[in-house]
Amino acid sequence: MIIGVAGGIGSGKTSVAEIFKVDKFGIIHADLIAAEIRQDPEVKNKFVEALGDDILSDGDISKEKLLEAILTDTLRPKVNAIMHPEIKLHIEQRIKLLVHEGFHDIVIDAPIFSQLGLKPLVDILIYVKSNLGNRIMRIKKRKHYIESTISKLIFIQGGEESLEAEADYVIDNSGTENELRDKVFELINVIRERRI
Repeated sequence: MIIGVAGGIGSGKTSVAEIFKVDKFGIIHADLIAAEIRQDPEVKNKFVEALGDDILSDGDISKEKLLEAILTDTLRPKVNAIMHPEIKLHIEQRIKLLVHEGFHDIVIDAPIFSQLGLKPLVDILIYVKSNLGNRIMRIKKRKHYIESTISKLIFIQGGEESLEAEADYVIDNSGTENELRDKVFELINVIRERRI
């Protein structure tokens, strides 16, 4: 069984996916895969072709300049055209690897399932939501972005209402870490019972 855990930046979807790991689920984090892909020489070349040499810093793709490109309406489609197919391909490869390693249940943690073309891969889709204040606080703590950058990132991800409507289950992560853990374990039990 493959479970998708989706949600906007700062919603806590990665925390939800990590809780599944306790119950022996194989976990795939799209953000970590994206970071690996950015180190690929062929991908670096594609970025240079699309955005110019300025995208590099000391031979690597600059996180700051990549963020600027993502926040720029005219450049964002170029970034997505490079990254999205690569992320999907690597996730498909990672699924095969985890199955080969003996995992029967796998969780994919990714913010934008539709844009990445991941929905057909999953049997169950979980949407993680949280109030805006909590999301901004989490992003500030983790990324140290200014609030205007955070607001733009939340806006450009978009599509959260449709994602929530399409989800099989919704987890509201507006409370404490313990409350989230209880909700996830309760959902794991529901999913396990659904399989029987």
